[in-house]
Amino acid sequence: KFTHSEKICVDWFKYEEPAPEFEWELVDSVTTVLGYECKGARCSFRGREWMVYYCEEIPVMDGPWKFHGLPGLIMAARDANKEYAFECISINSHSSRDITVYDVPYNNATRKKFYDTLHRYDTNPFSYYQTTTGGSVTVTDEAGNPDLTAFDPMELDYDYIERDWREK
Repeated sequence: KFTHSEKICVDWFKYEEPAPEFEWELVDSVTTVLGYECKGARCSFRGREWMVYYCEEIPVMDGPWKFHGLPGLIMAARDANKEYAFECISINSHSSRDITVYDVPYNNATRKKFYDTLHRYDTNPFSYYQTTTGGSVTVTDEAGNPDLTAFDPMELDYDYIERDWREK
């Protein structure tokens, strides 16, 4: 399973989900990452088309973010719209840093609830803060006059890596 934790405004959220299954299609494409020959594969996952490159010389069926399940380490991945990309920049077989899990009170959520909350915050952070904390926010222009448009929802100029959260 995967556990995702993230802070939104002043609150921590956490959701767990089973490790996703990918329907990889192996493709006739090869590239080099860090001097390793990597083969191509693609899949559709949560609203995006992904192209990845994996290295059979490194027999680890894992990769960046949530990607896994190919016969080698996934060294690079990018979505078809070139909005998200991952590329391995080094390999260290011994880590001197432990994985840190913050000891904070988490709001347990579903993946959909997490994205709903993140979207509410990202599109209207002042309103979100006031609603969830009871605090007060005053936004003024350069002359000190209240800026009433500061509480208007904003259009995001990006989309989240997982697009399917709206559909459920």
